[in-house]
Amino acid sequence: MEIRCKVHSNSASEEVQIDDFRLYEIVACTNPTINTQPSNASVCNAGNTSFSIAATGATSYQWQVNCGSGFSNVANGGVYSGATTATLTITGATTGMNGCIYRCVASQSTCSTTSNQATLTVSNPTLTARYRDWE
Repeated sequence: MEIRCKVHSNSASEEVQIDDFRLYEIVACTNPTINTQPSNASVCNAGNTSFSIAATGATSYQWQVNCGSGFSNVANGGVYSGATTATLTITGATTGMNGCIYRCVASQSTCSTTSNQATLTVSNPTLTARYRDWE
C-alpha cells in the first residue's frame, strides 16, 4: 500500500510518500470477571488449606503471594500445588507463612483481572497442663 499526503508549514507545502504502509488489526479482548473471590484461611501449623476463585472468561490463572516483600508468582512445589489453576492448595503450611497474602490473576489473552486478597493465618497451638492436687 502506498500513501501520499501533503504537509503544509507556514507558506511552504511538501508532498510526502510513504511506501509499504500496512494496517494491523488489534484484536480486542475482554477482562475476565471474577465471580467468587478468595476467602481468608486459618490452619494449624503443618495443616492443609486452599484458596479458590471462580472467573468467567478466564483461560489461565496465576496465584501470587506477598509475605512482606511484595507480590510474586507462586510456583508448584514444596507446599504449593495448583499455582496456575483456579484453586491454590497448600499442604503442610508452616508458621513462617502466617500473615502471607494471596491473590490470583485470571487472564484471557492479553487481558487480565486480579482477585481480592486473602490472608493465611497459621497458628501453632500449645498445650497447657495444669496440676491439681486431688485430696
